[in-house]
Amino acid sequence: MVSQIAHAGMKVFNKAGYRLLRKITGQTVKNMPPEAVTMNTAIIEHVSGKQKYVFTFLNSNGKALKVVHSTSDSPLVKETVYSWVQPQQRTKMTAMYREKIDPCAFENYGVRKNTKIWDKNTKNITETKDTVIDINKNSNTVTISEASRRESEDLTGVLYTDEASLYQIVNGKKVKGLYQKSHCRPNEVSTIEVNSGCGLTEGEIQQALEYPYFYAMFKNPQRMAYAARTRAFADQKIDTATNFAFVPKERLNGAHAVYNMNTDTIYLSGQRMSKSSLLNDLNHEARHKWQFGQIKKLENSELTTTEEIQQARIFRENMQNYKSHSKCANEEEYSSQPVEFDAYAIGDAAAERHYVQVDFLQKLFPKAARKTLGE
Repeated sequence: MVSQIAHAGMKVFNKAGYRLLRKITGQTVKNMPPEAVTMNTAIIEHVSGKQKYVFTFLNSNGKALKVVHSTSDSPLVKETVYSWVQPQQRTKMTAMYREKIDPCAFENYGVRKNTKIWDKNTKNITETKDTVIDINKNSNTVTISEASRRESEDLTGVLYTDEASLYQIVNGKKVKGLYQKSHCRPNEVSTIEVNSGCGLTEGEIQQALEYPYFYAMFKNPQRMAYAARTRAFADQKIDTATNFAFVPKERLNGAHAVYNMNTDTIYLSGQRMSKSSLLNDLNHEARHKWQFGQIKKLENSELTTTEEIQQARIFRENMQNYKSHSKCANEEEYSSQPVEFDAYAIGDAAAERHYVQVDFLQKLFPKAARKTLGE
């Protein structure tokens, strides 16, 4: 494909002090994103002489798949990846389940945007933002969910600022919304700075924003897990600095998640991208670490109540005779082991609470698909 180059010539600067210096269209380069067929380059000049560079990768329909921004005077690079969403197709399988709980999935168009800002010198990511724009043409309704995390530093170290919002726009006017701003430091539980809403009752706003994972629920699944882990670890009364990582499922011998006592690490596979499943896994594996801690306290005579002592003894006996999936006749035999029965109850409760939260948001924002609402 032949690229075309357009020069701005003597075009005047706009009120903001910028002008288009050059635009190159129809380029093909190495290592383009999957499904990208061309790349466009725009060079924008400021009156100061500084330049901005915008690289846009397009699919065969002319829609952006990835946009990269950089400037001549800063090491920061902004990358946004776009995923264009079409209405889900009705099939026998979707009609059995999805259509019953998420009818808007069959009529909404939209786009998902995952953005990161990183320093090309240090490779450090300083900001992430995940946005879902859901368009229901039948009702002229647009629902937007967004979650960001910005990294900064002060005298005491690194500080993360999280912002989460959910808004509904009808005929171009914002009619209802939720907003939360919080902050935390690495391996610390988030502290809420701002809770607010509009177009909803005070009770609805309070109920939606009191969900402890609201700050993370609109992030993409992996970012959600990284942000939510400290809350899950704190809920299960383990060290919030416990090691955590995503690894290929093959390294977990087919399991979705594992707590490795030897490395003191909770591992999650990249296979389960449902947010409720990830919260289930985080809490389930954190509970296993807590169980090991209770056994250690038992052996050190640190437990004081009869209930704690009896429970820890049951955990210890089970751990000494623990059966992996491969050694069990069926799933029921595996999950009925005391340590697994206990951990499953904790994980399932976390997943159920997330389902309840999404159900509640769906009542408040009925024209949005459940994925937009943090499913």
